Amino acid sequence: MEHRWYRRVRANTDVLLYHNAEAVARRRLTNLSLNGMLVQPGCIEFCRNTTLEVEFELRLSAKVVRCRIPVLVTHSSYRGTGLMFEALDRECSDLLRRYLSQSEATQTRRAASRLF
Repeated sequence: MEHRWYRRVRANTDVLLYHNAEAVARRRLTNLSLNGMLVQPGCIEFCRNTTLEVEFELRLSAKVVRCRIPVLVTHSSYRGTGLMFEALDRECSDLLRRYLSQSEATQTRRAASRLF
């Protein structure tokens, strides 16, 4: 049984991956949590424990906010690349919490509407 510290929400936005401050890949975000994210696989495969930075935008209500966060590659396979946040500043942490809360509420409403 898989145990996660934080709940994941589905996400569908582009992310830029940086290695040594240079943009090296553009991927599609699959899901997101307070601990990290899963991005779709691409042409470049990153080794486990590689340190990268990820840059992405979050839409909060009518506002779009850009985050750039240091990450560590936890796994990479045909299903995607797992990235764990290494250091979240307070602003990005607060933005992620608000985004995840907003997304969970939206997904719950959609699931409930399918029942009726």
